[in-house]
Order: sequence, then structure tokens, then C-alpha cells
Amino acid sequence: MSTTNPDRVYFTLEVDGSASWLRPGGAPQRGTLSSLAQCGASHWCWLFDGRRVQLTQVVLPAANARTQRQALPFALEEQLLGPLEELVFATRRLSRTEFAVAVLERAALESGLARCLEAGIRVTTCLVDSLCVAWREGEWTLAFVHDAAWLRCGAHTGFRFSPTQWSAFFAQAQQTLGVPAHVRWVGDESPPAGIANITEPAPPNLLAWLAAGHAPATQIDLLDALPRRAQVEQTQARRWWWATAAVVILTLGVHLGLLIRQGIQLERALSATRTQELATFKSLFPHIQRVVDTRAQATQALAELAKTSNQGAAFEDLLRVAGTPVASDPSTGVQLASASYEHGVLEVQVQAADMAKIEDYQQRLRVSGQPLQVLSIDSDQGLTRAVLRLGQLP
Repeated sequence: MSTTNPDRVYFTLEVDGSASWLRPGGAPQRGTLSSLAQCGASHWCWLFDGRRVQLTQVVLPAANARTQRQALPFALEEQLLGPLEELVFATRRLSRTEFAVAVLERAALESGLARCLEAGIRVTTCLVDSLCVAWREGEWTLAFVHDAAWLRCGAHTGFRFSPTQWSAFFAQAQQTLGVPAHVRWVGDESPPAGIANITEPAPPNLLAWLAAGHAPATQIDLLDALPRRAQVEQTQARRWWWATAAVVILTLGVHLGLLIRQGIQLERALSATRTQELATFKSLFPHIQRVVDTRAQATQALAELAKTSNQGAAFEDLLRVAGTPVASDPSTGVQLASASYEHGVLEVQVQAADMAKIEDYQQRLRVSGQPLQVLSIDSDQGLTRAVLRLGQLP
């Protein structure tokens, strides 16, 4: 249908409950919704406030239309400015996998439709007013009309905002989309230097200006965001609970996938811990060749060492002195590479990234009161190794 069809009426809903409307070729009017309904039309086009709509684009995996529609909210979840359950999504397919999307509050759209239906107006199309601003490829339009400002910078990209905020929106759009070849400045005031290369005065009537800029080839109909029963009378309602069930199943599938992924990550972490545990066991008890249960075998080996006669401190005490600084404070940067025990003396080999960490480790051992001997210290390829002896020789 042509946008100049006399049976088409463009209208806006004002915050005070009234409406403004225009029949192409006629004069703009303002009054109650009942007055609007009396003018009669076969096509009612509601221009929705662009400040309440988030416009974006998304790429979805190739699939049938229903699956893509169900996956859309989850693909945009991180960009959304409100709770998912309070929003609705209208789309325009750009390719097999790419969509232009308009996101808005369900309550705002449904309440406006209910007001219209109560007055006898069955809305045919609902458009974002910022996408009715005139636009051409390679050219942006920055317009100041009455008490609002618009920036149209793409076929499906546009903003409406307070005139005082235009510089922030313009700078952000340039940063995100790049500098356009041409900028059209629409308004009664002159543009700042370097901003626009095309200027024209503000239009005398806002609705007429938006109607002239409406291009059906690039429109996103917000009514597509709602189930069919919300667009027509209740006697023509359709069942849409299958879609809800599909969304629930898809949500459960996503959460199940996340749980499986977390389980795999935990299994990998557990495997790494077991590998490290086995390496530590073999370094402490190299004489044990067959390892079945590291914890049980370590407990048994420690018990056997405790039974051996010695003249110095017990093996467990010396191992606790050597291991406590490493286990209690990982920031020391010291690793216990190996340990051997004989006749009350524990000999350990430790390694660290530099000499300072080794010296700090030695100082922590001296605090224990156990005799400490440094047998050797060497550095090789950025790694410092030291062999230390704890305990009193008989």
C-alpha cells in the first residue's frame, strides 16, 4: 500500500491520553482516541516512540524460522536493557541468518493496542518513528523537530533523544558505525562547523515529515513481536502456548548444556589434581613402584617411617615444617620437588623462580627452631634450585 493512500492514517499516542494523527494529503489533527476513530481508515499506522525501542542486528545459526525466532532472545540477552520476560522482539529478515531487531517493553505495546481497540481502532501497522526519518545510503540525517531530535544512520538504525543529547549520540554513532560521507542537518538553527554538509529547515508538521520518510522496504513492524491474538480481537485469538513450550524446552536445553560443560571442566580439574598428587607421591616415596591409591599408600608409608628408630625429630614433624610454608601460602612461589628422610634428618629439594623466594623460604624454616643446613643452591634457565637439610644429625 502506498504511503500516500488516503485510507491510511498515521497517528501517535501522547502521554496525556490524547492522539495526534494525519491522513496523507490532509491537515494534522489532535484530539481524543474516539475522535481519531471517527475519521475512518482502512489502514491504521501507529508511530511508536523511538526512545522506548532498542534497535540492533543479530546473526543466528541457519535453521527454520521457528527455531531462529525462539533462539533470538537468548542471542541478545547480554545486550538487553531490561528483564527478558518483560520484553518483546520484532524482526526483519536481512538474509538467511541475519536479522534487524527491535526490542521494546511488552507492557508499553500491549497497553497502547488495548487503548486503540477500546476506541474502535484496530492497528494495522506499528512502526518505530526513528525509522521513518528520511535516509539514503551513505547519508545520515540529524533532525531537530519541535521538542525532539532524531538521528537516522542506517536502513534499520535510528535513535530518538532529547535535543540536548545530540552530540553524545552523534559521537557514539560515528565511533560505532564510522564517519558517513554526508550528514543532512534538519532544523532551524545552523549546525556547528564541520558537522553537516547538507542543511534544510525544520518541517512545519512532524507527522507529515515522518509519513514522507516512511519506506515500507526497510520497516520493522512492531506488531510482529506479539502473538497474533494480541493484534486482533479476542474472538479471533490463536493458541500460542506451543511457542511458549518450545522456549521453555530451549531454555532447559541451554541450561543442560551449561551443566554438561561445567561437569567436563570439573573432571579436567580433578584429573589435573590427581596427576599432581601422583607426581608428589612418587617424589616423596621413589622406592614404591606400584601406585594404586596414593592417599592410602602415603598413609601407610608415613606410618612405617614413624616406626623406624631415629635420634632426631619425627618424620611427620620435619615434613610439616618443610611443607607448611608451601601449602599455607602459595604466594611464596616455592615448589617442593622431592624429599628423603633418614635417621631423623629430612633432606628436601625445592625450586623457585628466583633466589629471593628461596631465601624467604629458608627464613620461614629457621623460625621453626629446627636445625637447617643448606647443602647446595644453583640457578639454571630462570629456575633456582636448593637442597636443604632439616633436623639434627646423630
